[in-house]
Amino acid sequence: MFEIVKQIDVTPTIAKVLGFKFPCDGKPINKIVKLSKHCNHVVLLTIDSLGFEEYIKQRNSFKFVSKAESSGLLFKCLSYSYYTTPSIATCFAV
Repeated sequence: MFEIVKQIDVTPTIAKVLGFKFPCDGKPINKIVKLSKHCNHVVLLTIDSLGFEEYIKQRNSFKFVSKAESSGLLFKCLSYSYYTTPSIATCFAV
């Protein structure tokens, strides 16, 4: 089974990994922050429109993503919408 995190925790996690605070309702995902202190690169992939269950079924078709997954952590992120929200799109635009 996969650990479940909330979408609102993505941005504060990125902020903490990069070394600054981002005041919001979300909380940093401690496993990611802790792991990031012991590596040179952090890759955050969001399988947004594909969906988590579909990714799991098709993961062998995504060579780079499945390789990155096998070297790190995989979480199921609870979403508040079935569509890309402005908040998550903005998070990845900065």
